[in-house]
Amino acid sequence: MSVYAFGPAIADIFAQPQRVFQAIIEKTLSAWVPLIVVFVSSLAVFGWYFMTVDMEAFIIAAAAQSGTAMTPETLVAIRDQTALLRITTLLSSVVSQVGIPFVIALYCSLVANVVSDVRSSYGQWLAVVAWSSIPGLISLLSMAISIAIAQDGAVAIESLDRTTLNNLAFHFNPQDAGYVAANAVSLGSLWSWLISVLGFSLLAKVSTRTAALLLLAPIVFMSLLVWLL
Repeated sequence: MSVYAFGPAIADIFAQPQRVFQAIIEKTLSAWVPLIVVFVSSLAVFGWYFMTVDMEAFIIAAAAQSGTAMTPETLVAIRDQTALLRITTLLSSVVSQVGIPFVIALYCSLVANVVSDVRSSYGQWLAVVAWSSIPGLISLLSMAISIAIAQDGAVAIESLDRTTLNNLAFHFNPQDAGYVAANAVSLGSLWSWLISVLGFSLLAKVSTRTAALLLLAPIVFMSLLVWLL
């Protein structure tokens, strides 16, 4: 049984994703290469952003969005710890970006064991999620372009990805109810979700409708949680 090469797999996840998932079912394709690609790409883009952004303006904007008051003492502390803030914010952004596939894979594994008689390993589910995340690199490319054309680091993190629903269509303000949800969904993330539905359907051997509902459920739950909070 030959191992599925990375190059053809990258092309196929866009053009023929079922071939990629079939290779995962046959255990000839693992999760590690796409996970490394996403990690390195995220580190590069977020590192570029947080090393060049105006951190004081970034923190003030984040505080205003959350309704937190900024005191003069807090502003002084921000100026004194700018370097540390850049590093910690970068690390938290990259860790959350890379850690999400592991959580989603665990969810898929647990749910599949309930709705399907087919038993797949956690590694296979991680591979499905990791390869499905590749179209999300479109968002990182969009963010890199925004950083490149920004002046003096004056670009809000919500404005980096020009392919989000909010930046493309809705243009909600931070105080609007749909602001967070519209910024969370981009062309890349939507594409990734559609591919993951196919992957779940093939690996668990359930209908695409069932797969779509199961993969939509945690998104709806998290959106409601964010809205309530």
